[in-house]
Amino acid sequence: AKAARAAAKAAPAAAPTPAPAAPAKRRASFAEKKEFEQLEKDIAALEKEKEQLVANLATGQGSRQELIDWPARLQAVDKDLDAKGERWLELSEWI
Repeated sequence: AKAARAAAKAAPAAAPTPAPAAPAKRRASFAEKKEFEQLEKDIAALEKEKEQLVANLATGQGSRQELIDWPARLQAVDKDLDAKGERWLELSEWI
């Protein structure tokens, strides 16, 4: 009888606690919405520039200096695209 009472008292304490509610979805501020719109424009411009650089490098037509500068610029454009793309993804979750 004592064992049954002890088990009955332990059972409610062992009941699983409900999981905490997920945090409320954060809303984007006005500045973040503007930044999001600007990022879309910047990304489109960088993608266009990247296409042009790749086409220029593929043809090999250009001055010696251009052929030296284009790969470095392409690398910089790729880096910018990655950074802006990551920020765009962050903002897109809130907008």
